[in-house]
Amino acid sequence: MSVSSGTRIRGLDLARGLAILGMFVAHILVPEEPVGASPDTWISLVNGRSAALFAVLAGVSLALLSGRQTPATGVDLLRARLRIGTRAVLIFALGGILALGPHYIAVILEYYAVAFILAIMFLSWRPRNLFLLAGGIALFGPPIQVGLALAIREWAGPGSAFTELMFTGYYPVILWLAFMLLGLGIGRLDLGSATIRARLALFGAAGTVLGYGGAALLGSLVRVETPQYVLGMPDWANLLGATPHSGSTFELIGAGGVALLVIAACLSLPAPAHSILFPVEATGKMALTAYSVHLIALAIINASGYYGVDTAAQLFWFIAVTLVICPLWILLLKRGPLEALLTRASRAAASAPAPAVAPH
Repeated sequence: MSVSSGTRIRGLDLARGLAILGMFVAHILVPEEPVGASPDTWISLVNGRSAALFAVLAGVSLALLSGRQTPATGVDLLRARLRIGTRAVLIFALGGILALGPHYIAVILEYYAVAFILAIMFLSWRPRNLFLLAGGIALFGPPIQVGLALAIREWAGPGSAFTELMFTGYYPVILWLAFMLLGLGIGRLDLGSATIRARLALFGAAGTVLGYGGAALLGSLVRVETPQYVLGMPDWANLLGATPHSGSTFELIGAGGVALLVIAACLSLPAPAHSILFPVEATGKMALTAYSVHLIALAIINASGYYGVDTAAQLFWFIAVTLVICPLWILLLKRGPLEALLTRASRAAASAPAPAVAPH
């Protein structure tokens, strides 16, 4: 059984909305307890996995901007690269501005933008090759990243903005590019096919078990404590676990698997479910705006001296206001303000006429 293009897009919007709400939970409640059998720890599922889902869906968006199942070629490919490059520049600038706020959040947007630029090189690749490259990064990238990050810290101290973005930051692009390539490959598939959705779910389940189960098994055998990842403080021991943001192979595979499961589930929902979940879908439609506004709101709350005060109530109001305003905005204006800005700017860049060549 297949689903319509509109339903597929709504499924992706729903997954994106869940990623945004998950980041709300991670940023406001700041759950630190490792996920375990106790339901009290399940809230920690949002840690790392929400951001990974966000990055995978960013890769899917790249596919939608560059031909969907059939990669763009020739002039169309050039225009797609111009659109994506323009979006990357604007997102990078926005991320830099948002990072100035006193919200104590590692802003993902600058990393996201740099990964966009790198992903431009792979827009013509087939899904199989994209998945193989993403897997290669997940397998070999973590030890390379830790080695380079430790060398940079040893020889250059804190390093530069470039080294933080690529190697030592909270979302090192050398690793997080794997999520974006995974999403780009997913976006090239026929997501309307029930078979494809079932395969996404199957591989997602396998990745989840392999990543988190493998880390748990190794931990029981090796008995090495894996510390929580600290921004700019890479550690070889992190590679033996699947702690959120540790950047280990286990974490990348496990978080990628969870992303596949969520996307497959959202794409497989029947139409009535989409109607019920429209507020979450609307949040996904204006994800960049929702993400940015929540950082601004957190900065205001923290500057007012209410950081960490009654976080459950804060989270309730963040989610409630978002799920009311976003659907109203989408119903009235179709696009979020930042999404509209990116669309207009990127289309203008891609539609600019080529410079005239003077006659000889």
